[in-house]
Amino acid sequence: MVKLNRSPSPIVNYIDFLYQTMTIVVNWNQAEETLACIQSLLTAGALPERIYLVDNGSTDDSIAKFRSEMPGSRLIVNPTNLGFAGGVNVGIQQALADGTQWILLINNDTRVASTFYEELAFAVRHHPQYKLLAPAIFYYDDPERIWSLGDRLLPGTLITYGLFRNRTLPTGIASIIPVDFANACGLLIHRDVFETIGLFDAKFFMYGEDVDFCWRARKTGFRMAAVPKAKMWHKVSLSTEVALPLRRKWRIVNQIHFYRKAGTLFQHPIMLIFTLLRAVRIFSTDVLHGRFKLALLTLHSWWQGWFTHYQ
Repeated sequence: MVKLNRSPSPIVNYIDFLYQTMTIVVNWNQAEETLACIQSLLTAGALPERIYLVDNGSTDDSIAKFRSEMPGSRLIVNPTNLGFAGGVNVGIQQALADGTQWILLINNDTRVASTFYEELAFAVRHHPQYKLLAPAIFYYDDPERIWSLGDRLLPGTLITYGLFRNRTLPTGIASIIPVDFANACGLLIHRDVFETIGLFDAKFFMYGEDVDFCWRARKTGFRMAAVPKAKMWHKVSLSTEVALPLRRKWRIVNQIHFYRKAGTLFQHPIMLIFTLLRAVRIFSTDVLHGRFKLALLTLHSWWQGWFTHYQ
């Protein structure tokens, strides 16, 4: 692979952007899903050699399939499952060493629009003040409904709210929208951010790593925005946490760990009460639907988040 110059020229057009961007996709035992995701990236204009596929210790036939069906892309094989943060960190380190200007993180259970890279390139060229850019992420099974378009922070707290969450994209929406947090399901990040604040915190094995990363970027002065015209679709299910209780556990625990890590002494009691009230609400809903084990897991996860050791 030809390495880029450590100080590439400014983005002046779409082709420049494609050659100065490395896309990273992490796989764990989902070869067919990942291959479909990568195909959508290629259809949108991604260059095969500018895709890093990080396999996170898969135990199925993922490696053989990747070597057979996508020989042009860069395959990085981790011996064990490092979680999302640990997995992308391996790819990010390699991309930075190869001199890339921008790094695009993409979940393997997503599909992107044919104009995806084109819209991101336009945003990079015309809004250079933003070093983190989030696409508009829609539900795969409800393609007009927004799953994530960035989040804003409630002043004085660490509580966030999603912009246009579960709504359709308004007509005439701005081409770029400043946000406080963005979802790593799809996130374009300039190399300056990594060189200033470091990589994702691998202690957030599942969930919370992107919130922590954006928080550190904001504290250092980096600005981020959402790009509504850069569209992608995520195969997220509202019932996922019912079917996979560990996702419920780590979502609660890691969110609280972030509050403990980032919050001030004044904010800690506010966030403790906020998370307790939310845990009780979720607990009550589970009990109402007869999900007693899940209900107990919710309260235990809340307790674990606040009262177990976290470094």
